[in-house]
Amino acid sequence: MHKDGFIALIECDPAKSGAPDHRGMLKSWQVFRTGTVTFLQRETFFQLFDIPASEKLFPCVFVEAAVTQLIKSRITATSHWSRRSRDQSHR
Repeated sequence: MHKDGFIALIECDPAKSGAPDHRGMLKSWQVFRTGTVTFLQRETFFQLFDIPASEKLFPCVFVEAAVTQLIKSRITATSHWSRRSRDQSHR
């Protein structure tokens, strides 16, 4: 979906994730994912997070549940909203 202009927001649980490094960053394999993924159009992402459109972005970012809830509360009926959940029982 990144090629179609979307950014994936992958919900994670910081309490269940690994310890961040000295810069406060986690490696992707250290992040405990909740299974909720939100896709936002790039333009919407830039507006919500006040990021310059010239900023280079990865295809996805990790966010806490509160961010997902905030975005869901701000999305209008005309925006693209997609939520997919996976069974996390294998973790």
